[in-house]
Amino acid sequence: MLQRAITRDELSIYIWQDTSLYKGRLYCPHCKSKVTARKGKLKAHHFAHDSLKECPYSNKESAEHLGMKKNLFNSLTKRYSAVQIDLEKSVVPNRIADMIIHGEKDLIVEFQASPIKFSEIQSRTKDYNKGNYPVLWIFHVGRFSNAKGTGAFPGEASVPYELLMMAKLESLFIMNNEGVIKRCVIGKKRTKTRYFLKFFNVSIEAKNVFKFNEVFQWQNNEWIYLCQLGKDSIYSKKNLYYGYWLLRNTNITDNKFDKDKVKSLIARKKEVLPLKTFAVIKRIKWYNTHAEFYLFVRLEQGLNSTKDFIIMKESLGSKEVLEVFGKFEALSQFRLLKMEFKEVAASIESIIPKENNKEKQDIYKDKITNTKLKIENQSQSNTMRNENIDKKTNENSQKNKGNFFLNVLRKFKKFIR
Repeated sequence: MLQRAITRDELSIYIWQDTSLYKGRLYCPHCKSKVTARKGKLKAHHFAHDSLKECPYSNKESAEHLGMKKNLFNSLTKRYSAVQIDLEKSVVPNRIADMIIHGEKDLIVEFQASPIKFSEIQSRTKDYNKGNYPVLWIFHVGRFSNAKGTGAFPGEASVPYELLMMAKLESLFIMNNEGVIKRCVIGKKRTKTRYFLKFFNVSIEAKNVFKFNEVFQWQNNEWIYLCQLGKDSIYSKKNLYYGYWLLRNTNITDNKFDKDKVKSLIARKKEVLPLKTFAVIKRIKWYNTHAEFYLFVRLEQGLNSTKDFIIMKESLGSKEVLEVFGKFEALSQFRLLKMEFKEVAASIESIIPKENNKEKQDIYKDKITNTKLKIENQSQSNTMRNENIDKKTNENSQKNKGNFFLNVLRKFKKFIR
């Protein structure tokens, strides 16, 4: 059902506006044939084609779907008089967007009041993403089975698969019959088919309410360009770090199951990250020497790397990872200075890249030389200290011998008397 018609001058007229001034002079924005406003009491208000030939773009829509478009359109135009919004417009081939909000970044809004496959959500989103359009998906509250007819946000409900997937991306937004939009978080299962639900207010009037993010789909290791309201998804590229875990000092072996490996990795993550840091590990790759993974982190404190657990914004190849771990280990040996010079030099030389990089080799040589000088200076100072101690010992010994003979002489004189 069409809610938008155009004049000969391409002026958009919406079904909830006064259409009497344009009687007989309104056209379909897609096929350009004449349309007439239908505002009866039984069916939802819409523009109908005058011709019996049906326009391929005038699909039938439910009253809930039409109401969602109307509610958000009125809400935005009321709050922001300068906002430019288009309904039912094609901006990419073979797709009619429910709503386009124009701004510094044009945004596609798709309303969904009926069942839809998650694969279709992905397909539509990717088609718009090719045109560099982020997509905001808003679902009617009636998609929860026990909310049909009431329009209320339920505390628990059976949840369709596509809503579960959107919730995992932290991109599930629900609108009720009055046009109120809330972000939905799906909690633990109450029964086999029902979940506990939490709803959070979304203030469209808030500054920067629209967040445009590439969000990671963990089930197929792909990214889709979405719009979140109010906050970034944890799976946004803004929160993405690359993690590397050295397995040399762990009990992980190829004989263990993947679940055991993952549990060990999560346990190590908790040890390394600051307390109360919310982080999620995805897309783990296991090697004989190390593990590589995505680490999505909401930062409240700084992140630190250790000699066996590295977190960074840059993605490294396997060879580079091992070189970085080697450098971490070498630096820790220099700080402690517990090893003999030969052992330190040997460990540093083993991780020098095979490429003829003179600058890097000079740095390592300088470090080795400095370490050697430190050890030699320490050895010289120890020798001088030992000589001084021996000298004082000899002097004390001579004094003790003199005192002994004086005491014997005194006793002999007393005996003669």
